[in-house]
Amino acid sequence: MPVQIEDFRLSLIWTETVLDMLDGTAAAGAGMPFLGTPYGYEHAFDCARMGDAVETPNGKVSLNVPWPAPTGQLFWTYYLGAIIPGSIDGKMARKSCVPLRTSLPLSVDANWVAARMVPEAFVYPHGIAFALTVTYQGAAVTLSESVEIGMQVVREGVFEIRQRGPRAGAKEELKVSQLARDVLSRVRADAFGKDAKPGPGMNPFTIFTVVRGNGADADRRARSKGEVHRALEAVTNWRPTWRADVLQQLDKSIVEIRSAPPSHLLYAGKRGRAVWFPALFTMQGSTIHSLSCYHRNLLLASLQADSLCGLLRQTAMKLRDGQSLSPSLSDSARYASGIIGRLYGGHTSTYRSRSLPLQISQAGFVQDINEVRQYYNMTPLS
Repeated sequence: MPVQIEDFRLSLIWTETVLDMLDGTAAAGAGMPFLGTPYGYEHAFDCARMGDAVETPNGKVSLNVPWPAPTGQLFWTYYLGAIIPGSIDGKMARKSCVPLRTSLPLSVDANWVAARMVPEAFVYPHGIAFALTVTYQGAAVTLSESVEIGMQVVREGVFEIRQRGPRAGAKEELKVSQLARDVLSRVRADAFGKDAKPGPGMNPFTIFTVVRGNGADADRRARSKGEVHRALEAVTNWRPTWRADVLQQLDKSIVEIRSAPPSHLLYAGKRGRAVWFPALFTMQGSTIHSLSCYHRNLLLASLQADSLCGLLRQTAMKLRDGQSLSPSLSDSARYASGIIGRLYGGHTSTYRSRSLPLQISQAGFVQDINEVRQYYNMTPLS
């Protein structure tokens, strides 16, 4: 029986480092000046937690905590050391490098796929982030067809963007890369000012998860260089030649999962992950929620890793150039160094996934992180 996919998630994550606020060089008209000081961020977070807007010289700014009320997702609970997210205050959030969610006055749709699109934007004192999650729940498709849908999302598909708020009614047609540039530009201008320059960013990190399907072997690992292996390689590296690419042995791309059935694979590309858990996605009922939750946790973990590593890379560059660090930047870099060290080492005090150290090392961050950790007398990542 061929594999049929009825529900899958595809998320794309972009992060950008902007140090203007922490350096004290942000333009006077920046919409979120509170991001530049410890007290300012803490006050803004506490306002978001209470559902209040933040008063600024340029007017009120409304932000949200990054988890749904009242407690949040499992990722944040573990990330914060088994503390209920809804109970933390601004001081702990600052030391934990927690972002604030900002609303996007737009919706994203595509008439060529039966899917729901959820765009999200986040602001940090050290930068911004954008995530787009596509949830396919149309008619059952073959595994190859699901790959082609993903390729359309990532490479060539045109999305209809409908504006809300001051630009209500305006419509645009954009590819996903154009959408990301537009959103990041808008969020950067809102937070750091219209004159803020685009900060260093990376190619998007992607996560593909099969949530419901049938026909897959739930008891045995997929065959190396077989149909499943080729599909997983495709949805983590997104090459248009995926049908003809030469594949390495399957085990070279597998991230170990604790206590998982032999059929379960967390597949790793350089900037992507694919979640293939047939013992769960071939079952019915609550397992759908379980896989959706796993996808969401991995999305947030990957977003945090990319964002904090971007901060540490820019901090390392300043240290190499002999530049002094402002107190606000130094505080943020010190906290980020500790968090990344715990995520990289799989420490029990935070969220644990073997995907994260691989993500950090594959992106070439280890040397930058170690230079900053050495500056703060922390042991290097090994």
